[in-house]
Amino acid sequence: MGTTLRKYTPADLEVILPLARRALARPEEQLGRPLWRSLDDAHGDLESWHDVEQTLFVVEEDGEPVAFGGFVRDALLNLFGPLVVPHSRGRQLPDQLLEATTSFARENGIDWMTAGVGRRNQWARRLLERSGFRSRERPTAVFRLRPQARGLVTRRVGDIEVRRGVPGDLDPLFALYRESFPDGTRLKRRWKRWLELGDVQVAESSSELVGFVRIDTAWLTHVGVTPAARGSGVGELLIQRALETHWRARPGRQLRLTVEMDNVPAIRLYRRLGFAPWLILDVFDLELDRAD
Repeated sequence: MGTTLRKYTPADLEVILPLARRALARPEEQLGRPLWRSLDDAHGDLESWHDVEQTLFVVEEDGEPVAFGGFVRDALLNLFGPLVVPHSRGRQLPDQLLEATTSFARENGIDWMTAGVGRRNQWARRLLERSGFRSRERPTAVFRLRPQARGLVTRRVGDIEVRRGVPGDLDPLFALYRESFPDGTRLKRRWKRWLELGDVQVAESSSELVGFVRIDTAWLTHVGVTPAARGSGVGELLIQRALETHWRARPGRQLRLTVEMDNVPAIRLYRRLGFAPWLILDVFDLELDRAD
């Protein structure tokens, strides 16, 4: 049986989507990427994944695609798969894909890889640990929000102005990111890129940056508020305004986010805004290159 490794093409989606649906339906196979139940889910993610045809890999057996893996730039859970069709399992294809993925990621300046797996997916846990990934030990919840389910902000919040972030915000924004996410793995160049793409909304008070939120086409990925502004409603106002901006550009598109399950204040905020819990994942990290 001949096996070859090649890059992803859009035609592969018709094989990947059923595998993603199967993984979501079976806790022992659940993975953090892709989280697709429908073509709309897939297209929402793929729209925000830049150069995906360069960073995803396909294994073919006798010309038939049987396994998929790779990584996604700029995503919180950036490891994709590995996914293997049922009749080709048990032949170490996931190990081969993961080795190819991590090697290619290093060569292309990816500094950190993060994987999410279902809490009953023991084979994925063993696969990641063999490849050097380390568990965060704290489970992460995935929430999702449909536009029609969103809450409304009713509190007045002082003189807060919410606007699109610009490259000139990089230094104070990155300082607040470091303060808000002491264990965060995103480097300054990533935030510069996100500002240039228009993915970031910021909150200002008296011309001082007091909060930020990043939303791409399908995920709300980061929220941070200065200590002095916490509890004042700034975060709630900022997210709501960012959601309004997002849905003006992409009406009807479902959003998702991840949050550690012990972050009770954040979970309460997201629930007020209409986000509903969906999945529980264990998260694993692999450090590749920490150069800024």
